[in-house]
Amino acid sequence: MPIKGPFKPYFGFGLGAAISRFDSANIPLSYYPGSDPHYRDTDTTFAYQALVGFKYSVIKHLELGIAYKFTGTTDHGWTDNEIDFQTQGTLTHSVLATLTYRF
Repeated sequence: MPIKGPFKPYFGFGLGAAISRFDSANIPLSYYPGSDPHYRDTDTTFAYQALVGFKYSVIKHLELGIAYKFTGTTDHGWTDNEIDFQTQGTLTHSVLATLTYRF
């Protein structure tokens, strides 16, 4: 929706996938002598996000802005060396500053 004036609010949302990698070594008490103490696996989970912000036109080709972004995922699960690792989903909150120059 076009808005006249220097302030331009915007919002958005999205659905998709998040790919997370678990990579660790030498976790205390997680292995027995002679076993491999390294654990590596990749997990793909459902992800969602929402974004809201505004931009302010400083001059014809330059905009400054600020936004808030929330990203979340469902639970994660990794398996390596016959050991399962389970974690809850992740929730990320971000405050973003933007500088847009159009040429």
